[in-house]
Amino acid sequence: MKLDLAGSRKRPRLGFLCNQRLRHHDGCEQDAATLPAPTMRVMIVDDEPAIRKTTGLAVETMGHETVSVPNGLRALKTLEEGAVDVCFLDVNLGQEDGLAVLEKLLQAQPSLVVVMFTAFANISTAVEAMRRGAFDFIPKPFTPDQIRQVLDKVVRARKLEQRVQQLETQLMEQSPQIDFESGEPAVQKVLQMAFKAAETAAKSTAVARKRTMPS
Repeated sequence: MKLDLAGSRKRPRLGFLCNQRLRHHDGCEQDAATLPAPTMRVMIVDDEPAIRKTTGLAVETMGHETVSVPNGLRALKTLEEGAVDVCFLDVNLGQEDGLAVLEKLLQAQPSLVVVMFTAFANISTAVEAMRRGAFDFIPKPFTPDQIRQVLDKVVRARKLEQRVQQLETQLMEQSPQIDFESGEPAVQKVLQMAFKAAETAAKSTAVARKRTMPS
């Protein structure tokens, strides 16, 4: 039986292809704030060729790789061929519902960061897209600067996440697991009684607090 003193809870991660921890030549980890901006693979899903082209140019000027597809089916096939970091997805893909495509893409790759854009911008659509797992929402018509801004936001979120991972690793190293395992039957029995007593005491405390709480 092992007790983890750090008690860290795993949280969802942004799924970057460059999700490798960078180290200095002397073996020390870099601070997340000083990490270089990662090169990402960005997929653009829109049924309008002009939108795919202009968005792709804006993304490429930031040094990222792009792949453009006209519909949800091609987008899913792209994910099958290799992981994608960020996806710009139009809400209206001809006969397809972009929100439905969003759910399929996240099922295929849960770590995918999806940014929705549409000509029919309204609060309800934005809220629904975010509820279904979108990272952000950009209304059409948009400028190249808006594309760059949202990618910068993704990069900042990634750097923050890397910093959290570093802190979690440090906490685990400073608070290692305590091993309560023993091959002695008598010791095992004592440990079982101790943990059972602790669990009972915790439940009793919770019940007592509930009874004393004002109604």
